[in-house]
Amino acid sequence: MKAYVVKARAKLGNLPNLINYKNLIGEQDLYRKFDKVKQLHPSLQKIKDIDQVEHELDFEISRNIKSLSYFLNGYEEEFFEKYVSAFEIRLIQNVIQGILNKSLNNSLYLFTNNPFSKNLVIKKDMKFEDFVASLKNTRYHRTLVPFLNENMSKDSMIFLISNSLTKFYFRDLLDYSSKFPKDLAKKIRIFIGKEIDLYNIEMLYRLISYFDLPAYEIFNYLIEGGYKLKAYKLKKLSNMTIDKFKKEMKETPYGHIFSGIFDINKALMEEKHKIYKDLSKEDNVLYLIYAVNLLVISNNNIISILNMDDSFTKEEQESLIVTG
Repeated sequence: MKAYVVKARAKLGNLPNLINYKNLIGEQDLYRKFDKVKQLHPSLQKIKDIDQVEHELDFEISRNIKSLSYFLNGYEEEFFEKYVSAFEIRLIQNVIQGILNKSLNNSLYLFTNNPFSKNLVIKKDMKFEDFVASLKNTRYHRTLVPFLNENMSKDSMIFLISNSLTKFYFRDLLDYSSKFPKDLAKKIRIFIGKEIDLYNIEMLYRLISYFDLPAYEIFNYLIEGGYKLKAYKLKKLSNMTIDKFKKEMKETPYGHIFSGIFDINKALMEEKHKIYKDLSKEDNVLYLIYAVNLLVISNNNIISILNMDDSFTKEEQESLIVTG
């Protein structure tokens, strides 16, 4: 077994389990709950303020990524770096949103102290063109340059830039998969294709539900390369009302997302978890992707639990925890 798989399994063995989560939910006193969280995450021992938890867990993810990638090299290392660049891209999206909303300075400390900001230049009162220029020698520059001369509302700019960066991210992963041996390349494309499917489902649901857009415009926001939802299917779905969309989706392999057992966001998270768990039997770089996503899900569960108060019933709190 590869050394990085052994290391990843050891890290996953330390994650909170369902019993841990239920014990946390059952704790009514916030400070005792906070102390229990610290016991589950030794890296939080020095944290005194609950508001610092999310920030410190981000650093824990960053350290784990560095640790997991230690034994990688060649195209495995580069693919893994491309996959986890999602954290950096998410930060870029947030910085751009702050710049365009003229609220960058309010979050400047959080942005500059984010563990995934080391390759970014983020300064007080920075303008959008300055931020794009600072990314000139990065893989993101070409995606952002076309927006420098756009004349549209800030909300439209924020949405389109975020969408373009996400498209670049997934297309880049699909293109790079060809460097792997044929069998592994196929597994990688299937996995990335499933992630694209879920992104498209979420995008379709939101755009059809809340915006009055022509079908061609909705389709342009989607990403081709999905595993089960191919371009012809996406075009068809883009031209439906929300009720027809839900009905049509129930005839696809993702129909259970619209079964009504969970709300759409919870159902999508559960489906993502299932996709990640499909990688748990791999003995290659896909296992590291499984590990990273489980670490993220675990951290999100902890943050959700700490943010829940007595306005949530125990059943409601348990329903918000993603366990797969």
